[in-house]
Amino acid sequence: MNVPLVTSDAIRGDRTALPVPVAAAAVFWVRPSVLAAGGTSFFKEDTVIHGRVPEGEPLTYLGSLGDYWGLANPILYYTDRRLEAPRSSAAEALAAAGGRRSGLVLVQRNRLHELPPETGAVVLERPDWLLVQPHFDRGRPSD
Repeated sequence: MNVPLVTSDAIRGDRTALPVPVAAAAVFWVRPSVLAAGGTSFFKEDTVIHGRVPEGEPLTYLGSLGDYWGLANPILYYTDRRLEAPRSSAAEALAAAGGRRSGLVLVQRNRLHELPPETGAVVLERPDWLLVQPHFDRGRPSD
């Protein structure tokens, strides 16, 4: 019968294994921003999306599916608004936004080139995305 032996290296490893998660928990408790994703902290203070997108109306999104949840989760959690699934083209995103009261489009910076020049005003700007208010000719003043 083979019985694993407990060596002094294993015991030493067990003694150092506990302080690492305890230290991480302490840092997370005292200063969670050190360990949490920095991209969500913006939404905690933001009032623009909550104020400009009516309750129950999704926010039009022109971006990638790979980055969708990184934006959709904090938008839903902090602003109580829903980011719709990514639109496949700028024309489709603008058409969807044109049928909504807010008329806003959240555009990932790497897809910004797809929008026609002078599409509208930038309402919010972050390193990876912009919130754009397209100019629609439907009697609503644009900002």
